[in-house]
Amino acid sequence: MGPVTRNEWVMVGTMLLAVSLWVFGDALGIASVVAAMTGLSILLLLGVLDWDDCLSEKSAWDTLAWFAVLVGMAGQLTNLGIVTWMSDCVAKSLQSFSLSWPAAFGVLQASYFLIHYLFASQTGHVGALYSAFLAMQLAAGFLAC
Repeated sequence: MGPVTRNEWVMVGTMLLAVSLWVFGDALGIASVVAAMTGLSILLLLGVLDWDDCLSEKSAWDTLAWFAVLVGMAGQLTNLGIVTWMSDCVAKSLQSFSLSWPAAFGVLQASYFLIHYLFASQTGHVGALYSAFLAMQLAAGFLAC
């Protein structure tokens, strides 16, 4: 393997900086996206990466674009009140069947699991549906303390 090169040391330092900014970002007032872009900028400026390296990662750009769309759509569904409306409708439907709470909980969990097959990634699935299903369970009274 040989001795550690300059680029490898720069990569280690940049990674430590980016992870530190990500972990302590809230306390420092630094958004996680700023931490990521700072790391990328350092690697580009110091020649560890060049822009062609970034552009050649087609699957990474595809993933970024799709996650942005999925998370943005999930956020807008929540902001527009659709998640609350849907969760109230589902909770009322489950209550109208007079199911015991374990049975209703099982129905919700099974549907959450089966809907997973409509998503290309677990992260997209959780980002789009977690808040909706949590709201449904809260509306149905499953998680009340």
